[in-house]
Amino acid sequence: MTSKTMASWRLSSKRTWAVGVLALSLILSGCAAAPRLSDSSPASTAPLIPVALFFANRESNYDYKVSPDGGRLAWLASAGGRLTVHFRELQGGDARTIDTHSTRSLGTFRWAADSRHVLFEQDRDGDQNQHVYLADTERPGERPINLTPIGAARAAIHRVLLVDPDYILVVHNARTRRGFDLVRINVRTGDAAVVAENPGDVVQWITDPHGSLRGRIRAVGNSERIVDAVDSAVRRGVADRQRVGIMGWSYGGYATLVGMTFTPGVFACGVDIVGSSNLVSLLETRHTYWTWHALRPYWYKYAGDPALPEDRQRMEAKSPLFHAHRAQGPLLIVHGANDPNVQRQESDQMVEALRRAGKDVEYVVFADEGHGGFDWRNNVKLFETVERFLARHLGGRGD
Repeated sequence: MTSKTMASWRLSSKRTWAVGVLALSLILSGCAAAPRLSDSSPASTAPLIPVALFFANRESNYDYKVSPDGGRLAWLASAGGRLTVHFRELQGGDARTIDTHSTRSLGTFRWAADSRHVLFEQDRDGDQNQHVYLADTERPGERPINLTPIGAARAAIHRVLLVDPDYILVVHNARTRRGFDLVRINVRTGDAAVVAENPGDVVQWITDPHGSLRGRIRAVGNSERIVDAVDSAVRRGVADRQRVGIMGWSYGGYATLVGMTFTPGVFACGVDIVGSSNLVSLLETRHTYWTWHALRPYWYKYAGDPALPEDRQRMEAKSPLFHAHRAQGPLLIVHGANDPNVQRQESDQMVEALRRAGKDVEYVVFADEGHGGFDWRNNVKLFETVERFLARHLGGRGD
C-alpha cells in the first residue's frame, strides 16, 4: 500500500485535528523567540535568508523516479513558474518537461506501467478536488488527459498495475461524498469500472499487485492531546516569556486562537492559518466528505453534536469566537477563499469579532487557495507576511 492511496485524501481531512499535535509543538519551538541578543552578537548581524529561497527556489529538484523498464529518469523541478515533471533517458541526453497546462505546482507523480506516460494529481485553485491526469512523454507539450472527469469530487491514485499496463486503480468520491470507492480505469480508453463501493466506513482499501481487492481498513476512534511547552521552554532558557508567539495551520490555527483568547497573557502574538473559530459552525458547514459519514460519530463523541442543546453550549464554550474580547496580543489571520475543509467564514467571523472588540488583527485572504498545500507564489507572500509580523511583535528581524 503506497502513501498515495486513501491516505492521500485523508491527509487534508485529518490535518484539521490530528496535525494539531505536531503543529503546536512546532509553533512553540519555532515561534518562541530566544532571549534578546546583543547588537554585536553574530546572530544579530548575520544576513537574513530571503523567504523566497524556501518557496521559489528555481534550483530545487527532487522526487527522482526511474521508469518501470529502467530506461528513463523523471523528477520534479521548476519550469514556467511552477514545479512539474522533467525527464530524460537514463543513459543521458537532454531533459524535457511535461506541460501540465496549469499554473499550479505538482506535489508528486508516478510512472505509468508502460514507461512512456506519467500520472499525477492536480486540483484547481486550491479547491482540493484533485483529479488524476495522464501525460505523454512522447508529446510532453500536449494537454494531459483527465482520467477522472468527475466534477466537484476528489480522486487519488491507488495503484499502478505493472502486470496489467492498460489499467490503474484510483479512489474517488464521485458517487457519494461519504466515502471513496475503489475504481479500475483503462488508461488508453478512459473507461472506468467500480471495483468496490465504500459503505461509508472504509478509510483504506488493500489490493494486491494484480489489482485484486484483498481487504479494507475501517474507521476507528482516536483522541489526541496537546501539551503546552511554554513554561518548560522558559525554564530551560530557550525562550523569553515576554517574547513567545503561537502559530499554527488548520487544527494548529484553532489552537492559536484558543491560546490567544483562553490564555491571553501567555502569548505575545499569534498567527492563525486556516483555523476554525467556532466548533459549531465548523461542523455545520463542512462538506459531507470532510465530516465523512464514518467519522461523524467520533466528531460527536470528542467535539460534540451541535444538534444537541447541551453539546452546542459546550462547543461554543470551547470556541475562540465567543471569547474574542479576551484577546490581548495582536493576531495575523490567514485563509484560503476556496477552503472546503474549514470554510472561510471561520476566519471572517473571528476577524469581525476581534475588530468589534477593538483588538489588533491583520487579515489576509488568498483568492486562489484552499486548506493546504499553497502554491509557491502564495507561500512566498504568506511567509514574508508572517516574518514581518513576528519581527514587529517579537522584536526580531525581518525583510
